Amino acid sequence: MQRFRPNITKYFILIITILVFIFVVNIFTEKTLNISQNQVSVIGGSFVLIDSEKKIFNSKDLNKKKIVYFGYTFCPDVCPLDLAKLSEVYNKFTKLKESIQPIFISLDPVRDRPKVLESYLENFNPNIIGLTGNEEDINKIIKKFKIYRNFVESDDDDDYYTIDHTSLFYLLDSNDKYLTHFGRKNFIEEFTEFAKDFNVN
Repeated sequence: MQRFRPNITKYFILIITILVFIFVVNIFTEKTLNISQNQVSVIGGSFVLIDSEKKIFNSKDLNKKKIVYFGYTFCPDVCPLDLAKLSEVYNKFTKLKESIQPIFISLDPVRDRPKVLESYLENFNPNIIGLTGNEEDINKIIKKFKIYRNFVESDDDDDYYTIDHTSLFYLLDSNDKYLTHFGRKNFIEEFTEFAKDFNVN
């Protein structure tokens, strides 16, 4: 009677195959996690601009969270509606300003000088800080936050233009690190739910 002899080569190849598979899966998972973390880390960051009182504003000096919206004062519809939504939340939660600073950054530094910003923001919650700067400063921030901005010239008036742009609310931590963002459609509901966690009623 012949004894059973296991096929050592077959088992060896199987073990090697399994080890290679596990190695490949680990490498893929690690790269996927790194890509995800890098995508988040490149959004946002600190910035230095000019406020509506012509004073230098350095976000690093503000040791609290920030909710940042990008727009421009000549915006015919989207920006004022979004700032009205932001105002509504801060009007309801009056102590929210102690934890999260609302900031409006202009994408139109040529027209949105400090005095223009000051006048424009009088229509909204007084806690909203308006910021502007030169084109170079604004371009740096646009790159940091991955903002889309496109100037659209008028067919009737060469001096008039509108700007197509990203309309999101960016939430940063006290160190200006990106935490999350809110879309404009459900902003009031989503940000209100977030604000409740701060017990600001």
